[in-house]
Amino acid sequence: MSRQSVPVYRQLSTALQGRIDAGEWGPGEKLPSEPELVREFGVNRLTVRQALDELERAGAVAIRHGKGTYVSEPATTVEVTIDPGSERWETAGGQWATREDPAPSVVEHVLSFGDSSDREAAGHMGVDPGELLLVRTLLEVRGLGPATAQAGQAVPCDYWLDRRRFGTLPQRWGDGPHLAVVLAREYGVTWVNDWRGFTAASAGLFVAEQLKVRVGTAVMVRDGVSVDPDGTPVFYVRRYALGSRSKYVMRYRPQEGRGGA
Repeated sequence: MSRQSVPVYRQLSTALQGRIDAGEWGPGEKLPSEPELVREFGVNRLTVRQALDELERAGAVAIRHGKGTYVSEPATTVEVTIDPGSERWETAGGQWATREDPAPSVVEHVLSFGDSSDREAAGHMGVDPGELLLVRTLLEVRGLGPATAQAGQAVPCDYWLDRRRFGTLPQRWGDGPHLAVVLAREYGVTWVNDWRGFTAASAGLFVAEQLKVRVGTAVMVRDGVSVDPDGTPVFYVRRYALGSRSKYVMRYRPQEGRGGA
């Protein structure tokens, strides 16, 4: 590792990337430890850490503190189809389901209920900040393997609802069913998406903990408001995903058998 003008850590990251690309370590597999890389390449530990940090920023690996460095999983494609005439509603995993078929492959784990004074959420909901109920969940799409959270497939989610309308939700929503199922079953409320937006942001403490990444890691935020048939906001939602593990495809022409998110 002696090419002039190229930093040693960059030479190392390039070499490791080449071996990943060649299939020496597949998605989800663990790279050699820092001491092993120090011995193999004859560099110091700081150089190894700089190389691994660069690979993590590039989305090639995921560093799990205390466990090691793992090759990142392939990006999950989430297709977005706008079909206003559809009688289907969106599920947690970017799938479509009819109201008679609640897509049991989508599981929603309730993490907490609490008060919120988020002014942006209150504005979208058309209520005072003190009237908000914040629900934090983790969405899981079954069938992606037992380590979906570690693989970046589980989705941290924040919902804001009107406490005056859904104040009993903590007593009615147990772990497992998607929010849409609970609202229909417990309150007789169905909804459609009013709008959805996409924003780049930095992972805060809650999101970083759930996605198993460092605080400040770049994430994709998908937010929006869903309304009932009368046009009244039912909830404002923010979902968080690693941009390196997600790909959003906008489809403007509905296609048979395809879903949306």
